[in-house]
Amino acid sequence: MPIFEIIGRMSIKNNSYLAGKLLLAMPQVNDPRFAKAVILIGAHDDKGAMGIVLNNPLPLMTFKGLLDQLNIKAGESIDTDLATQSVLAGGPVET
Repeated sequence: MPIFEIIGRMSIKNNSYLAGKLLLAMPQVNDPRFAKAVILIGAHDDKGAMGIVLNNPLPLMTFKGLLDQLNIKAGESIDTDLATQSVLAGGPVET
């Protein structure tokens, strides 16, 4: 049984690569980095693959907090809903 389900139509020309596709973790995934993950595959070829987990929020990190850590001044123009929005982890292996 597969551990990920591929979402999206495969290209007839290049059906062995998954760039641009979404992967959904199946319930039997035991690795906590991938549990319930939705992964967008950004690059995939014979040299490897790179994807981004789209639904893994970082605990206690908000968009405003991220801007502060990066020394980016948002000023008064930042919307309260945006300022309190959770920041998502970029990937399961490296952030």
